Amino acid sequence: MLVSHTWKFIYTKTIKTGGTSVEVYFEPYCFPPGEYHFTGSRPQYESETGIVGFRGIKRENDGNYWYNHAPAAEIKAKLGDAVWNNYFKFCCIRDPFDKLVSAFHFFVLPKDQCEGLSFTEIKQQFREWVFRRQFLSDWEIFTIDDQVCVDYFIRYERLLEGLEEVCQRLQIPFEPARLLHMKGDYNPRRWHFGEYYDRDTAQMATEAYAPHLQQFGYRCPL
Repeated sequence: MLVSHTWKFIYTKTIKTGGTSVEVYFEPYCFPPGEYHFTGSRPQYESETGIVGFRGIKRENDGNYWYNHAPAAEIKAKLGDAVWNNYFKFCCIRDPFDKLVSAFHFFVLPKDQCEGLSFTEIKQQFREWVFRRQFLSDWEIFTIDDQVCVDYFIRYERLLEGLEEVCQRLQIPFEPARLLHMKGDYNPRRWHFGEYYDRDTAQMATEAYAPHLQQFGYRCPL
């Protein structure tokens, strides 16, 4: 997550949505001029110019007051109503069915472990993983009391278009060449995400992500 006091924006970081790539794009605007240096993982940072949440696995009592996937309600409580209400707030979203496949390859079966496996075998492992109810919910990252609380959503499917829109609203340069593709090497991307689903897994995902589907208009791929 990011807060820029200079440019008056708040970025809440969702899960498996291109969120790290967008975070890295905007985090220079949270530092004083000339003090930003890119690092893959990052400790929490806070100054008069802004905040960058700890980028890594959050663990209980690890000392990170600000961290990457913090819920919106927690960020608002820490910043206070004046900052929260007056800053431009945005985040990324992604088709939940696509996100679930991305999460599967990130957490369970990365691309290098797919070599030598048939798609039937990969799909079976995905089915078993889904049946363990391995759903990633980030609803609370852009809602408070079940109501959407951010001003703009960058859609993963139109990432550059959304990035440009945010830059225009913040009146900062749009530099698409600076958008890095972070954590993109886990998914083999040899099959459309819809091919991973059967009737059972599609139904389970539909039920788990019902609020996302209703809010953003995504549809079951089957």
